Amino acid sequence: MRKQIQSKIAHFGLADSISQENTRRWRLSKNRLEENTSQPLRFFIFYLAIFLVVLVFLVRLFMLMVVGGEENRALAEGNRIKLVEIEPKRGEIFDRNGAILAESKDLYLLKKDSQTSEISQTAAK
Repeated sequence: MRKQIQSKIAHFGLADSISQENTRRWRLSKNRLEENTSQPLRFFIFYLAIFLVVLVFLVRLFMLMVVGGEENRALAEGNRIKLVEIEPKRGEIFDRNGAILAESKDLYLLKKDSQTSEISQTAAK
């Protein structure tokens, strides 16, 4: 079977074109190797760009830590602890039958001179 295909290829002249394609590929690959001599320049540019980016980050880090360190430390100390007063909710007092004897209510009073008036929670804030 193989011999028949080879004889047909040789008969139609395809064997010559196959060998020519191989030499063309070899020439192209040879030219590519010659063209790749610019790769050291590409690597140099790439590494230079990486070096510059890292240098920018290191300079910025130096500016934050050394130059503005005291100011940033003071800002951090001020943000660390924040005291918030939360009034506890009082419990309810029940009698033995379950009826409420005493309960907690938020009461907002407005005092002006000798007058006292009750106001709502939204008005108090």
